[in-house]
Amino acid sequence: MTAIIKPHILITGANGFIGRNLYVFLKEKGYIVRGAVRNNVREVYSADEYIQVGDINESTDWIKALQDVDWVIHLAGRAHVMDEQESDPASVYHRINVLGTKRLAEQAVESGVKRFIFISTVKVNGDSGVFTEESHSKPKDYYAISKLEAEEKVISICRNSDMQEIILRLPLVYGPGVKGNFLQLIRLVDKGIPLPLGSVSNKRSFIYTGNLCDIIELCLIHPITFVSIRDTKREKVV
Repeated sequence: MTAIIKPHILITGANGFIGRNLYVFLKEKGYIVRGAVRNNVREVYSADEYIQVGDINESTDWIKALQDVDWVIHLAGRAHVMDEQESDPASVYHRINVLGTKRLAEQAVESGVKRFIFISTVKVNGDSGVFTEESHSKPKDYYAISKLEAEEKVISICRNSDMQEIILRLPLVYGPGVKGNFLQLIRLVDKGIPLPLGSVSNKRSFIYTGNLCDIIELCLIHPITFVSIRDTKREKVV
């Protein structure tokens, strides 16, 4: 009887909110998962193996982390910062999110990775409005600008290689372990204090971590040749 060989998956940002939930999900599905973290390997749960890569930038060495890997899910990066302390945040975002992603994608190609899933943000489209796959990109802050530039690097690298790119622009993600403003809202609700939201007419898109994990798995296993939805000359998958 021939044994079924599960593909190897590398998840960057393995000790982050989405990374932890994705780990548990993929492990329960029987995948072989390797986690890449910057420093604190103690925070990695459920991984078959993990590797510490240090700071993410244009010089990060991903070769060891990418050894025998079939699929990469790139979650790591500098997220949106509410209380910015950097004197030059644009440069910091660019180095981590753009140059760091470019470096990983290039070394993934060298390592024979088949699919590269880049987790981007809906903020690439703008701060408000109803967005579809046909919407034009209108990033408003350094974070969103850096994610769009990173998308473009991934697309360019994959078009000149056999590696397939998949770009997911996520809205706000919630679920076990969520932090930030969503957690503060939950705590307010838990206190039983009436919230003055009855007359508020604005809407916000959310996605639950469980649903996001389902989407990511579909991106991993679907037989169709995936391409970015920004590519109008090749088949589009939404």
